[in-house]
Amino acid sequence: MLGEPADLGATKPAARDAADPGRRGAADPGTRDAAGAGGRRESGATERAPRDVPEHIGGGRPLDASRDEALRQAALELVAEIGYDRLTIEAVAARVKASKATVYRRWNSKAELVADAFACGAFADGEPPDTGDLRSDLLALAERIWLGGEPVPRSQVMAGMLSAILGDPDLREALKGVATPPAVATTIVERAVARGEIPAPRDLDTILSVVPGVCMFRLMKTGAAPDRQFFESLLDEVILPALGYSPPAALPGPTKKGRT
Repeated sequence: MLGEPADLGATKPAARDAADPGRRGAADPGTRDAAGAGGRRESGATERAPRDVPEHIGGGRPLDASRDEALRQAALELVAEIGYDRLTIEAVAARVKASKATVYRRWNSKAELVADAFACGAFADGEPPDTGDLRSDLLALAERIWLGGEPVPRSQVMAGMLSAILGDPDLREALKGVATPPAVATTIVERAVARGEIPAPRDLDTILSVVPGVCMFRLMKTGAAPDRQFFESLLDEVILPALGYSPPAALPGPTKKGRT
């Protein structure tokens, strides 16, 4: 505490470190993983790149893009298996037989790695669905986010991230920096407005928050991932009516003439 006299008999940390260089490296939390060699990490803490690993590499041999995808896939698999909170950079690297430095050269923290892996999986082509119909676009987006993902079901990844999204500000911030469902859904709705399918919504953010909210609640309550029937019901009974959408009128079929 402030104001307490210094312990003159104690060896200063700097002196101990100078006398034993290995001690300083062992005590540096930036170079140790949460589930590494017996180390413990406070709950909610986010792993970040050690100070001796450059955040960006300039010049030299370019990074292998196939390695990037393998690391993303390993991160998603581990989130689905053990959850985001227990995930470590060391575990991701070990799964693809790489070093932690290989991971940190690409992402500065596990939050950035997981957010990027999730976004690349859900929005691999970089473009929202564009079928020309609002209902079809939103259904395709829901299926891409919640039902897609091979070989790791995306619903399992979302379940593994659930508690961390609520309690880890670093993960929430990282997810804001990538393509997220609300941003993509907003583009879909804006296209529908431009086509004249619906009027401009007054509170689009609230309407779009219903889908992930209901899906998360379903996961927490039943452990069951949403399926296509669930999404169709949610869209037809809640989302589309709130957006003022009316399904296209069916074209009249050919009339049958009676026999004479």
